[in-house]
Amino acid sequence: MTVPFKAIAVDMDGTFLDDHKHFNRDHFNQILNQCQEQDIRFVIASGDPLLCLQRFFPDDLDKLTVVAENGAQVDDNNQPLITKTMDEHLAHDMISFLVKSMHLSPVLSGIKGGYIAYNADPTVIDHLSFYYPVLHRVDSWSTLPDDHFFQASFLIDDDDVPATQEHLQSEFGNELAITPSGNSSMDLTIPGINKGWALRQLMKDWNISGDELAAFGDGANDVSMLKLAHYSFVMPNGGLAARDAANFTAQADNNHDGVLTTLDQYLN
Repeated sequence: MTVPFKAIAVDMDGTFLDDHKHFNRDHFNQILNQCQEQDIRFVIASGDPLLCLQRFFPDDLDKLTVVAENGAQVDDNNQPLITKTMDEHLAHDMISFLVKSMHLSPVLSGIKGGYIAYNADPTVIDHLSFYYPVLHRVDSWSTLPDDHFFQASFLIDDDDVPATQEHLQSEFGNELAITPSGNSSMDLTIPGINKGWALRQLMKDWNISGDELAAFGDGANDVSMLKLAHYSFVMPNGGLAARDAANFTAQADNNHDGVLTTLDQYLN
């Protein structure tokens, strides 16, 4: 059977990774080798920082495309390809509002690493240290660190998402895209810059269409790429937004090799 797609894009948390942040490496290597043999691009597409994502694939970066920061940073075959950063004044206003008006403890994601308040809750710092191998502690948010920034994120209870999203939308309007990421956090990003946007830039270079793209996701920040791909798969553990956007459901959830098992049906 001829494989009907020429590129595969997979989200990480809640999709490719299990709940313990692991994946079946032997199974993945088998799939990646099959993709290489059949000239199929394999894309990691996540809201996480590039350095975090690269740690999962130390021996395979020359075979992968990595879409990080919800589409704002892209490496292809371990070479930088796209970098889109936020207006400095908007970044300052955003952080000031999150800290002073909403009393949140955000992490600001920049080219040089992540930034968080020095006095942030140690539990929050411990959680974020996994995602930010380089995490700088900031004494004050009165001035921003010397960096350029992709997005801000903060931890949030699922029950608080709608009210928080509405509050931020009323303050910033169309200046920010405000999206729950599906792993108990909310992302504030550049409008129009998302996983789907980044994939469209790549697909132009690769001369492929959405009909030739497979995508896997579970959360609201996966919707743009799920809508782009004809072969779009929501994980059985996925949220409503991803379910509404996807055309198909993966063979199993993220804790049971759902992405790789589904790809087996097409590649074997």
